[in-house]
Amino acid sequence: MAFDVAGAKAAGYSDEEIQQFLMSMPETAEAKKAGYSDTEILSHFGLAPASAPAPIAAPSEGMTGRRAAEVAGGAVAPIAAAAAAGGLIGGPVGALAAPAALGVADLATTLYNVAAPRFGSQPVRTPSEIARGYLTPESFQPRTQAEQLLAAAAEGGAGALTGAGAANVLAKRAAPRVIQNVLATMGERPLVQAGAGAGAAAAPVRAEQMGVEDPRALLATSLVGGLAGARGAGALQRGVESGAAAAQRGAMSLVGKPPTTEALGERAAQSFERATTLGVQYDPAAYQSFASNLESGLKGFDPDFSKFADVKVAINKLKDLDSQPLTIERLHNARQMLGVLRDDKEKDVRRLAGILTDKLDQFVTNDKNAVGANAKEAADALMSGIKDYRMMSKSAEIERLVERADLVGGSAENIETQFRVLARNPARLRKFTPDEQTMIKRIAKGEEGSTLVNMVAKLSPTRSPAVLGAEMLLGGYGVSSNDPYAGPAAVTAAGLGLGGRAIQNALARRAAANVAAMTRGAPTAVPFTPTYGSLAFPIAAQGVNAMAR
Repeated sequence: MAFDVAGAKAAGYSDEEIQQFLMSMPETAEAKKAGYSDTEILSHFGLAPASAPAPIAAPSEGMTGRRAAEVAGGAVAPIAAAAAAGGLIGGPVGALAAPAALGVADLATTLYNVAAPRFGSQPVRTPSEIARGYLTPESFQPRTQAEQLLAAAAEGGAGALTGAGAANVLAKRAAPRVIQNVLATMGERPLVQAGAGAGAAAAPVRAEQMGVEDPRALLATSLVGGLAGARGAGALQRGVESGAAAAQRGAMSLVGKPPTTEALGERAAQSFERATTLGVQYDPAAYQSFASNLESGLKGFDPDFSKFADVKVAINKLKDLDSQPLTIERLHNARQMLGVLRDDKEKDVRRLAGILTDKLDQFVTNDKNAVGANAKEAADALMSGIKDYRMMSKSAEIERLVERADLVGGSAENIETQFRVLARNPARLRKFTPDEQTMIKRIAKGEEGSTLVNMVAKLSPTRSPAVLGAEMLLGGYGVSSNDPYAGPAAVTAAGLGLGGRAIQNALARRAAANVAAMTRGAPTAVPFTPTYGSLAFPIAAQGVNAMAR
């Protein structure tokens, strides 16, 4: 085995770092298999046996909070320093971009170190290692196995968190759409990515402590640890979000919020009446200018939009409005006409109708286009009425689903069936927000209940004739044969099943009620599943670190 110890020392590495690297080389593992001791291997490189690295102590149960803060602080010191320096130079964007750049530089250096021995080159320290040597005292370095795990998890988690933050910022500034999408994916769920980074960093450290040396095994361990960390962080985040949403809903109920479906309908009607009775009219010249620019504006979204006859007809109708007094009521009727197109079966027609609706809303809510002292009040009343009516309509549809389910029994299966009908109807589903659609689809699939409750509910004798027959057969056998266990087992199974089914039905009704409340403005925690794309970078970065050990 050949290694330039003097060159490594000249590059700034300490004896302990050099020894750790030597002991991680594949050639060292082969020498150990051949029977050479650590002392003999170190002597081969001209290192005194006495300078061999001391074994890491076993995990300590007495790590104090102060010691944990020192170890974690030392691990994240380079990231924190980069954030501070970036913030001074580039403000909030720099505070996120600088740590991300540090992470990229560390990854590039680690990749070089993985390949360097194969080309006869010497490894170099990563920028973070160099910075840590200046920023933290020696006492902050991990001394025990537990401290090693803490330091690795802290550094991996902080690196993933800042990387996700930087991706989110850059996604808003990237010009090409494809780059925006890639960066947006990399920035999804920063806390989950932090869990993935922490798990991917800590798992191979623990594997090394247990004697694993194969780089491929360490890479696999890092992958498993990253996925486990992401799963744990995701569960924690979902729990916190669910608890916070429940607390918010409870607080809102104390002050009569969110409003009921009926209250929303009454409020919408009052807003529409207020908007029309104010007698506001819009300037014909301003409207003529607005209408004349509709076609040129749509060409920016679809140069060939005129191929859609319904869209062309709608534009012509909007242009014809300036031939009569432009009251807020007539403009609202025009908006309702566009609403019909927003439900069209053709996707492009729906998109163009949405663009026209947004443009009309901008015209109506700009009080400079109106004539009269109450123009802004009338426009605000109209928009408020539209918002309330939209919420009322969605809430009423969800409540109708539950009512239909009640007509056929009101069980969890009946509710899920009604939600499946809605989920399979794109035209009806489109009026709901993406989060509302997610909740509707989860109920349709039966994912909003408890897995344990669902399993127990399968024992209910009311679930199917087969279950009832099996339990009656078991009970009858117990009576006829004087079996002391069969009869009680049948009764217990039936009782558990009935109780589980009752809870299952209650959970389904609660989930449906939560969706209805969600459409009326109540906070609801929407379950999520992290995408593998967002976890790829933090896990891959720590996997490379594991191979370089």
